[in-house]
Amino acid sequence: MKKLSIIIPAFNSEKYIEKCINSILMQKYVNLEIIIVDDHSNDNTYEICKNIEKIDKRVKTYRNDRNRGVSYSRNLGIDYAMGEYITFVDADDYIKEDMYNIMIEKLETYNFSLIMCNFLEEKHGKDIRNDIKKQDIVFSKKDLMNNVFLSDYYCGFVWNKIYISKIIKNNNIRFNEEIYICEDLLFNCEYISNIEKGCYITDKLYYYIQRDNSSYNNNYNYKWKTVILAYQKMRSLIYEENIDNFQYSYLYSLLNLKEKIYLAQIKDRNLIKEVNKNILENKNGIYNKNISKTLQIKLWVKTYMMWIFIALKIILKNIKSIVKRKSDKLEGDRNL
Repeated sequence: MKKLSIIIPAFNSEKYIEKCINSILMQKYVNLEIIIVDDHSNDNTYEICKNIEKIDKRVKTYRNDRNRGVSYSRNLGIDYAMGEYITFVDADDYIKEDMYNIMIEKLETYNFSLIMCNFLEEKHGKDIRNDIKKQDIVFSKKDLMNNVFLSDYYCGFVWNKIYISKIIKNNNIRFNEEIYICEDLLFNCEYISNIEKGCYITDKLYYYIQRDNSSYNNNYNYKWKTVILAYQKMRSLIYEENIDNFQYSYLYSLLNLKEKIYLAQIKDRNLIKEVNKNILENKNGIYNKNISKTLQIKLWVKTYMMWIFIALKIILKNIKSIVKRKSDKLEGDRNL
């Protein structure tokens, strides 16, 4: 049984980290090491992990000397990893007890270089992810690179995948520490460019928890604009046949960036000019046949009439706020 190295970057995760680690320790696949890299948390995350380490020696906890970001933490985990296989888990998520047993059995049986699983996307206790594919699929390198840009497929995340350690280390594949958005998608593109085939399985084995305070849902800050650099680097790795899916993915990310800039009322003209230029260059992503008509309409509105989209979002936010205040008031009155 080959060893699996599981890398968990953690920052201020005291509410979730114990559940995350325990779900891994309960795995039926037992030959594993859990590498936790605490990114200089200011809560009890590090102490919780060290206490678990005392109980189970498969857990190894490290702490950054200062807050360095998720990419640095993952890269440090890769450097420490001793297993033939490498995977990642986010500190506020958890996994099914047979996740790695199922995935590694298929990985070894068919000699794949990459194995990916479906996942539950949990928000407020409900699975909001649609089951797009009904059967397992084997992908060539070309198809892998094409489909990694489709959000309804296996996505650009790293936590629903198992990688071959020697492919990562021999090709010096690492997370770019200058990029804060889509750094995992770039990592996957670099990995895929060095393999020949992979497999997607439909089993929902990973619990991805959507939280309102996640980095993707946060308001604009300077880190968001690094998405442009990420896609510039990815562009050099894709095939011409993959351009449609790439354009859709890039356009989707650019429009999210522009939305955040507008909502935050950022006045950086050079940034806005650069974003608009890239949106125009990739506007054909709207018409990608691999996305739904509903999504196409949403992308069209955001591309050509962003102000309407922003206005509607502000109105809906205000309505929700009013409803919540009235609900809280009624609840307060009942408690009097």
